[in-house]
Amino acid sequence: MSTLLAPNTLNSVAYPRGPLLLMNDESDAVVVAERFHQFTVFVPSDYGGRLTIGIRAAERSDDQIIIVASADGHHAEVDAVKKIAIVEIPEGRRGSGTFEVSVLAPSGHFAIYALFDESGHAREANGDPLIPWNFWYFPFSNAEEPSLTAWDSQSYRPFQKYEEAFGVVGAFDWEREHHADSTHQWPLWAGHCHDAATASIVFDSPHHGGVEKNGVTFGHHEVKLLATECVGKLFAEKNVWDLPDEPIDPSRPENTFKTLKPSEEPAAFGARVLVGFLTMLRVHVRDRGDALRVDFGDWAGRYPQAVWNHAVFRYKTRYSQVEAGYRGVVRASTVVCANADLPEDDVGDKGMPAVYVPGRREFRMHERSRSIGVSSQLEFDEQGQLVEGSPYNEWTNTQRAIPTGKGFTFSDDLFAPRDAFSVMRPRLPKLPPGITYPGYTGNPIVQEDHVFTLCALREGFR
Repeated sequence: MSTLLAPNTLNSVAYPRGPLLLMNDESDAVVVAERFHQFTVFVPSDYGGRLTIGIRAAERSDDQIIIVASADGHHAEVDAVKKIAIVEIPEGRRGSGTFEVSVLAPSGHFAIYALFDESGHAREANGDPLIPWNFWYFPFSNAEEPSLTAWDSQSYRPFQKYEEAFGVVGAFDWEREHHADSTHQWPLWAGHCHDAATASIVFDSPHHGGVEKNGVTFGHHEVKLLATECVGKLFAEKNVWDLPDEPIDPSRPENTFKTLKPSEEPAAFGARVLVGFLTMLRVHVRDRGDALRVDFGDWAGRYPQAVWNHAVFRYKTRYSQVEAGYRGVVRASTVVCANADLPEDDVGDKGMPAVYVPGRREFRMHERSRSIGVSSQLEFDEQGQLVEGSPYNEWTNTQRAIPTGKGFTFSDDLFAPRDAFSVMRPRLPKLPPGITYPGYTGNPIVQEDHVFTLCALREGFR
């Protein structure tokens, strides 16, 4: 069992001492040839997070971290078997941010790493992780693949089935009149993803094998589309973050934050956009437990006007320090996890982008989920707060984040996310059939009371 020493005993004897910088990965571990060594780790953020200290490739089983502590009263949970020490730091209680680490290594040789992560995830009403389901966006245009539309397909017949199951008329005709594009005026990416992303947040996932109602069997994608059509009658959204639609340089008005990628103007994105984006994730996803509808850009990074709507339910930012001389400047690697918009029935676990593993307190992301990675550089002040507008801030790039068994790989150079929205609680009063709120784009013939018999609302949205 590891021994926890009082912090002031660390300075009572002159042992080798040096700074240990926060790292991006365990493979960045520093090799030390000492039997006993003391390190100082500085955590720049006062927003809370997890500090992990670990020893790699110890030559003897009795090589151990014997203490991680701070003068402010933080002590680590030390796992002598795994040779790691973890400190959970609450927001606003970082103190000075300085942690003392002592390592006893009878082998005389060890490698040590320090990691600091801020993370959060959306939550159900009972506190369990909220994972929005995958969906298919059912494009308006039939130019590319008619069988994947909701109006020109023999495979998907959600509105014809809805009319048959519930004795309703006009649902398919309305869809064909308002959401069908046989002349190919709409871009291929335009479809139902806006409301589908919201529906995936507020509705429970329908049975993956389909749902039978009044002798009619609906496929799970068909049920999801019917939920999508009525979600705008039930809920409103609140904008919680915007990508500015304004010139980066007034002398070149055609170059805006929405037409250029962060990699093309990292300093401008860093100074004017980055802190707000990261703050939005922390406040809404981590602190409030919100899943957010976020407007991502084109997944190939080609079309700045393209909008791909997804439901973000998790993020994780790892901070690593640039140099010891100025410890408030850090590099940040943020992964923003979202659901997928793919038509295949076998994507994810029963139509889900991830599985939560309670014992390990981690999410196992499906390899075809839709997530992004944001690489950046940031400045924290001495109080542990991000400095908005700092000349050190840079939004280096945005990339696709592709899950692997050990994390993520990154590819493509993408545009920044455009906007983010939280789902507000149910609209009142309930409107009669055929009457909708201004701006409502769903099929007014589809009634929520019918949809509830196919797919229930999550408890937190009832």
